[in-house]
Amino acid sequence: MSIEPIIILSLIVLWVILTIIELTNLNNFNLKFYDRGITIFRKEINVHFSNWNYQDGIYEEQEGKFVFIPEMRKGYFVTRFRTYRRYGIIGVRSYLPLTIFGQFEEIDDKLIIEYKISFKLALLIGTIVLAWFCLPLLTKMFSTLLVSIIGSLITSLIVYIIYRFKKMKMILLADEIKKLLKLKE
Repeated sequence: MSIEPIIILSLIVLWVILTIIELTNLNNFNLKFYDRGITIFRKEINVHFSNWNYQDGIYEEQEGKFVFIPEMRKGYFVTRFRTYRRYGIIGVRSYLPLTIFGQFEEIDDKLIIEYKISFKLALLIGTIVLAWFCLPLLTKMFSTLLVSIIGSLITSLIVYIIYRFKKMKMILLADEIKKLLKLKE
């Protein structure tokens, strides 16, 4: 039996285990997991009034779960996993557990919201794009280099489309934060 399938299967099992650990800790608001990740979007909202006084516990809204630290004027969020969501007239079905998490903080009359994704996801996307280029070079089949370029462009296009749909979700998360804090801009 070849060793490559065993290595690939082991990596998939390790990936799934690490994802379960990460998602469990994010959903339980283990705050050290919120410092890890790559920032994909940052939003600043001018604030004239906010109500941090009575925010205690975990709040669940339609798009995410939120927790607040009123003394620090800081909070954390994680998106809820949904397989289907309607954005305007467009219905989107997704089975990817793409979890967006992050933190928000009020500093100098501005609410700063940072959206992050897991390092593992960025590593996976980078590995896929890199594999499109490396496999033809390693197999010395230079005639398939054009297919590799097209494959990496298609992969990049798919990532961009997913980002655009997730950006809609990020805007909805910002609206939920504004609603929970009773912000007045």
